[in-house]
Amino acid sequence: MMRESARNHRGGFMEKTKVTMKDVAKYAGVAIGTVDRVLNNTGFVSGKKRQLVLEAIQALNYVPNKVASALSKQQIINIAVVYVYPNIENY
Repeated sequence: MMRESARNHRGGFMEKTKVTMKDVAKYAGVAIGTVDRVLNNTGFVSGKKRQLVLEAIQALNYVPNKVASALSKQQIINIAVVYVYPNIENY
């Protein structure tokens, strides 16, 4: 996984652990739009560039961010939280 040092808001250093489409594009030597077209299977991408992007995705262990994708597409994601309240009377 790609790791870089960056300064956080307090001036300290933190490590970058999330791999972005920009990282994949840089690794593959292609534009971010090319990575987007490969991931979404839209538009034309040459076989060579598609292979470069797929290899970069695998090498960097890239996982698309579902929340960011939904926000950009203006979709709604439903998240359910189930909390089981313990019955203290049985203890």
